[in-house]
Amino acid sequence: MGKKQHYVPQCYLNNFSKENSNQVYVFDKKNHFSRVSNINDVAEANYFYELPNDDLLKQFGLDNKQAIEEFFSKEIETEYAKLLAEIINEVQDCKNPFIYGSKKLLFSRQLALQHIRVNSVRNDLFDSSNCMQQVLTDMGFNKKAEEFRLDKEKVRNIHNCMIFDDENIERTTKAFFDLTWMILVNNSNQKLYTSDNPIVTIGHADMGILSNTGLLCPGIEVVFPITPTIVLLMIDGEYHNCKDKEGQIIQTENSHMISYYNWHQVLNAERSVISCDKNFWLIHDMYFRNPNYIDGPKTVLSFGGKDYFPER
Repeated sequence: MGKKQHYVPQCYLNNFSKENSNQVYVFDKKNHFSRVSNINDVAEANYFYELPNDDLLKQFGLDNKQAIEEFFSKEIETEYAKLLAEIINEVQDCKNPFIYGSKKLLFSRQLALQHIRVNSVRNDLFDSSNCMQQVLTDMGFNKKAEEFRLDKEKVRNIHNCMIFDDENIERTTKAFFDLTWMILVNNSNQKLYTSDNPIVTIGHADMGILSNTGLLCPGIEVVFPITPTIVLLMIDGEYHNCKDKEGQIIQTENSHMISYYNWHQVLNAERSVISCDKNFWLIHDMYFRNPNYIDGPKTVLSFGGKDYFPER
């Protein structure tokens, strides 16, 4: 196994490559510039899944520090590539890709793993704990605040445990599977973006002070672009009264709809927004309207009339 390890598989990113190449266009939210990049250099980090903690290796009954990387590359991504290719071919042939066999369940598990394996999960864990630590410190609970202190090593270990948590994976798989799935085919001039955090959750129900973007939240809509012209929509069918639309393939030339999904993809991206072309006008427009769309933290904790922001 190499040191460069992907948290968004190359077999997926290949679907967004420039024609006859292994390159994609990438907009870097942190540095505010776009570039052409080899797929091998996108959504990756050196030794991302490394298990340097011997206690963790013993806990999982492993003797190989790259066991997670081997798990994804040898056991998961081969099946993932096969499923993606089958779905794309069936949509192009106007065949329904989900209403027969066990493909929906298999793909639900792939989505569950993708949802959990990304770097964004690590950063969210760190940011949430950091905000909570600030709240407790302001309240005078300094000793309790220390319990929420996480460094990169602890966050990595927690994330690895999440990946190895079979019950968590099964719950997340079921959450995806129970939604109503539809395919939207994009026939507009605006191509779909993807990102280093490609599964987007959009909340439509008013949950008050609670988050409305969890997979199990009423009214949830989950958006997963498969290619620049194919996007999988997974929706709370009961809330949106669309359970009868399970498996439908919907054609659209509505560029505003595609821009809406791209807008959410940009917000959801940890750092890299990915496209098959260099058309990133939407990101520039978002920044002009409100720089926080691009630069603002994804995690904000409001408590006692004060907003707490993560300190990385």
